[in-house]
Amino acid sequence: MEEKNKIARLAIEKVEKNTPFKALWIPADEKENKDVNDTFCLAIGNRKYIFYAAVYDSFNIHDLRQLESVAKNHKHFVVIANKILAAIRSLLREKQIAYIDNTGKVFFHRNRVYIMLDNIKPSKTKKVVLNTAFSPIGLKAIFSFLIDDSILNRKVRDASDAIKIPRTSLNKTIISLRDNEYLFKEHHGKYIYANKRTLTERWAKEFNRQLKPKLLLGTFRFLNENDRENWKALQLQPKQACWSGEPALCLANLQDAPQTFTLYTTTTAEELTRQYPIAQDKKGYISIYQKFWYTEKEETTIAHPALVYADIVNSPAHKEIAKKIREWKEWV
Repeated sequence: MEEKNKIARLAIEKVEKNTPFKALWIPADEKENKDVNDTFCLAIGNRKYIFYAAVYDSFNIHDLRQLESVAKNHKHFVVIANKILAAIRSLLREKQIAYIDNTGKVFFHRNRVYIMLDNIKPSKTKKVVLNTAFSPIGLKAIFSFLIDDSILNRKVRDASDAIKIPRTSLNKTIISLRDNEYLFKEHHGKYIYANKRTLTERWAKEFNRQLKPKLLLGTFRFLNENDRENWKALQLQPKQACWSGEPALCLANLQDAPQTFTLYTTTTAEELTRQYPIAQDKKGYISIYQKFWYTEKEETTIAHPALVYADIVNSPAHKEIAKKIREWKEWV
């Protein structure tokens, strides 16, 4: 479903870029059992033309033969695809079947309205280097988006103030994500994820590589074994500190007693040793990191699932648990 929506939205962008018309994509309920169950609307001046839509990655002659049988049940429909070969486009025009592909080619014939764009070469627009989005400051911004989707669609100034990211860096991050197809803009200007899971997995990889090592405040151990066994009794303040990694898995009932501990905090290592029964130890099993995000949402003492995932994904022992986290509603 995500891939289909991505293809359709990119096609709409091409239509609106290459013509003076407006287009709208309305995905159908996936529960509907129809051959063609999505809707495409093309607005030309004050007139709106509604089509049933069939979406493909690459539309070929086999797809056309199948579509002809579907056409008997639908008076108007459009083929939307990443690519439609010239010979297939010609056959579609012969059969008066509308089409749009993601190279910008369009055919549409309804009553006295006839539109055909067939000479457009694929765009060679240079994509913004992904380093812009996945730089350390970009990673901080993306994590704020994952925590609170609404940040994406605020005015840059308001979003910048809310998550404490400079406006220029925030804007560059959003543009980079858009140009590299992690984000799409709907017809009313709202940003949505092309695939939130894909973005989160990429974020986790780059977070571990580029940002996490810079956040480490130190490694620690509990003062005695009893403190370690009773780690849940530590009175963390949600705005000040939160568990990630194995302790977060335990609190989410995905694992028994943690062997290693991961904590994010806004305070210093020295302050933590005064507040909690821990001591610095170069070989310690408690890794404490500087908290790197700000949010207006209510926080708990468990980190966001994307961060928990990032902190355990490289551990072979947690392979199956990582799969479970990827299915959490809050994450996808």
